[in-house]
Amino acid sequence: MAETPAVQEATLELHRIPNGAMSKESKLLVLKDNPHFVLPESTQTTETVAFQVSGKNCAFIVLPETAAKQAWHLKAGCELDCFFLARGFTATTEVHFTLEPQSRLRVFSLLEDCNLNWQAKAELAGEAAAFFYGLTRTAGNAQTKIALVVKHSGCGGTSEQRFFSCASENSAIEFIGRIVVEAGATGTKAHQLHRGLLLSPGARIAAEPILNIFHDDVRCTHGATIGFIDEMALHYLMARGIARAKAEAMLVAAFAGQFAALLPDEAKTFYGFESSDH
Repeated sequence: MAETPAVQEATLELHRIPNGAMSKESKLLVLKDNPHFVLPESTQTTETVAFQVSGKNCAFIVLPETAAKQAWHLKAGCELDCFFLARGFTATTEVHFTLEPQSRLRVFSLLEDCNLNWQAKAELAGEAAAFFYGLTRTAGNAQTKIALVVKHSGCGGTSEQRFFSCASENSAIEFIGRIVVEAGATGTKAHQLHRGLLLSPGARIAAEPILNIFHDDVRCTHGATIGFIDEMALHYLMARGIARAKAEAMLVAAFAGQFAALLPDEAKTFYGFESSDH
């Protein structure tokens, strides 16, 4: 069971969100300088929960076992770290981030054994920065789909997507990552990487990195790898007296450790890495 830091107070009021699918009356959480905010269970409903963020904030969110919609608006110059956790349920989650100039967002997600449709979108104004890091692990017949769109509409924006997928038995993971750079978004830097590890012949991982670039003066990269456990690395460990099952577990833990290495210290306990995987 993940441990969570103490809840910090935040303003809660009703608010009408004026666009598209999020036009229904919704709860608005105003976050300002909350270093360890935990989303209250009372707000984890099927209606949209909107967040207005200023200052420096960290938010720890255990996703509900229902459909969920969240809209985050980052004011100019603010910083936000979001830590999402989902384990063992069926749901669809939509998360929408809007970043004003010179704001910074980091989103971490650990999704385990879920029949989950995770949809995330970030829209960046000038000189905003957004970083998305995720680890997805599935087993049995679980199927998890991640669809992420990062859209740059202003000059000098930065974004990164780095995701790791690990599937075993008959489970499946699908990752679709899209970078959109609009015309006029000079100086955009956007990078994307997905790595997948298959642990059984019946497991499936699909990765689709997409670049939609409508401006020349940008620097964008993308890449994806999918494979089985490295047989040479496995042989190396077994040659030193380590049993095959333990050697495989070590290599899988090392794979997950790439995500754990990206985490700030305060989030490692939340995800359970200190005690088991890292």
